[in-house]
Parts: sequence; structure tokens; C-alpha cells
Amino acid sequence: MLQLILADSEVELIPEELWTHPAVLRHSRKRSKKAKEMLLDATYHHSALKGEDRKRRGRPDIVHTFLLLAQDSII
Repeated sequence: MLQLILADSEVELIPEELWTHPAVLRHSRKRSKKAKEMLLDATYHHSALKGEDRKRRGRPDIVHTFLLLAQDSII
């Protein structure tokens, strides 16, 4: 059995304090989903992200790419 570990993947749901931010509300309306059910994505929510860890949060594309590469691997 092969086990893959992806540390610091930065995948998280949108935190409660950002649910009412205009960028988050706009994206949730567009997707017809509640903000609490969506993944934090810096592509769409960059104006809502602030602070030191701004560049580290909201990167589900990293996990997506990792999973695609893992499926394509011959290991």
C-alpha cells in the first residue's frame, strides 16, 4: 500500500470571520452555495485575506495538482 502525505496543504473552508466579506458573498452567490460550505481560494477571495499568512492560505490548486500527479505516477 502506498501512502502519500501532503503537509501544509492549506486547504480549508472559509473561516466564519470572512463569511460576510463582499468578495466571499459575491463568489458564494455566483456558485449558489453558502459561504461556510466553500473552500477558501485566494484566486477569488484575495481581497478578504489579510495578514502574514496571506500567501499561505487559500491554495486548493496545490492539492489538486498533487492529486493529479499522484494518479499519473507509476509508483
